[in-house]
Amino acid sequence: MRERSIKCALWLRKNGIQKGDKIGIWTDNHIDTYIPVFASLYVAAVICPWDYEVSKGTARYGLSLTSPKMVFVDAKSVENLMEAAKEENLEVKVVVIGNLPGFVSLTDILQDQVVQSEIDEFRCTTVNNPHDTAMICPSSGTTGMPKGTELSYVSLYNSITPIEEVNMINEVLLSISTIRWHCGLCLMFELIMSNAKCVIIPDEYFQEKETAEICKIIQDYKVTWFGCDISFPSRLLKYNILQEYPMSSLKKLVITGGPFTKKTQEAIAKMMPHTQILNCYGLTDAGGLCASQAKNSKPGSCGFVTKGIQIKVIDEKTDKALGPNKSGELCIKSEFIMKGYHKNLEETKNAIDSNGWLHTKDIAYYDEAGEIYFISRISDFINYNGCKISPTAIEGILEIHPSVFNAAVVPVPHETDIEHPMAFIEKVIGKEVTEEELHNLVDNHLPNYYKLRGGIKFINKLPRVSTGKIDRKQLKLLAKNNVN
Repeated sequence: MRERSIKCALWLRKNGIQKGDKIGIWTDNHIDTYIPVFASLYVAAVICPWDYEVSKGTARYGLSLTSPKMVFVDAKSVENLMEAAKEENLEVKVVVIGNLPGFVSLTDILQDQVVQSEIDEFRCTTVNNPHDTAMICPSSGTTGMPKGTELSYVSLYNSITPIEEVNMINEVLLSISTIRWHCGLCLMFELIMSNAKCVIIPDEYFQEKETAEICKIIQDYKVTWFGCDISFPSRLLKYNILQEYPMSSLKKLVITGGPFTKKTQEAIAKMMPHTQILNCYGLTDAGGLCASQAKNSKPGSCGFVTKGIQIKVIDEKTDKALGPNKSGELCIKSEFIMKGYHKNLEETKNAIDSNGWLHTKDIAYYDEAGEIYFISRISDFINYNGCKISPTAIEGILEIHPSVFNAAVVPVPHETDIEHPMAFIEKVIGKEVTEEELHNLVDNHLPNYYKLRGGIKFINKLPRVSTGKIDRKQLKLLAKNNVN
């Protein structure tokens, strides 16, 4: 690995890449993903990951966001990348991952004859300021086009330093997130530092597979560590997959990406007594993991704040810090948070205040013991006649029903009431439920203003962004069109 990545770094230097130059890496999970990433760091270039399969529009946006001098890209996306570069009037050198006539490939670079002494005597470019930008990672893009999150070497170093409870030292890891995601990028470094074995699944392959097949992979390859979003444990519970694939090798299941309820965590822990279930909280803008559960954590929490991080919960209107068990906006302060959004000073000012606090736009609270509980995104709240309705509260009730696999609640505009909550329901395969049953369930468990006045719509599969999170932006459009 060292020799292959140094060969690539030497090639970068010979092709004029210098400290601070931006390098796009638009690729799926494969055995050579690490090479351009490590090589870029060796020469102190800025890593700019992006989607591996792009339309001309998303390619153009990715190029305009970071203006890379060079892009390593999967062969299938080269045509759209070249057309986008032409429209952006941007000169960019392309290295193909795969094979495509007329283009330099990563294989060509690695097959270049390099004198062994060049490799042995290679030294990385010195980084004098640890707060220089190491990478520009795209945000999730669940509420619009992704922003470019500038993260420093300090932030990168912190992200790849194993945290006690979620560490993967000597584990067998199943890797799913591509390096387009900050978690996938940092996981690549951490698994090498941890001497972990990695089972690599291309994202394309994963997207086509059902949960049972993922469980089979975990069982067949004796995976001991797996990170997933909240939908994975929900599927295990609803479909009784563990009866066929008990995944007895799995020691740690690390969960991120949304509200993970006390009821769900207790149920999955009961079904998997051999596995430590760890819920965590983190975000790219904050430089990664900010809170994680420990062995003594309460089910349903996100655990305790991680080393080097400060948090506070504030009143959204007054910005006043709140005490235990009071919900408000979660704010984070550390030297690991992003430097800002690339080329977007206005959004940076909105995100980081004058005292250096990052406003996450997440609603949360902490208890007397200091454990953090995530409630919802501020942007997800529904405004019904001045009452703030939490979609996750309704979703939690709907998912009590044994026939409901997943529920997503979004706002529908209303002439007089501002917004009404509407539910999209993905049923458990082979089971049935009526709208009336679900209306009654909500009415019996929640206050009157939580009623699903916007209606209920059954859907074959809830749309998701590539991290696995529910695509609420798309559902809001569906809801709006459904009413109109």
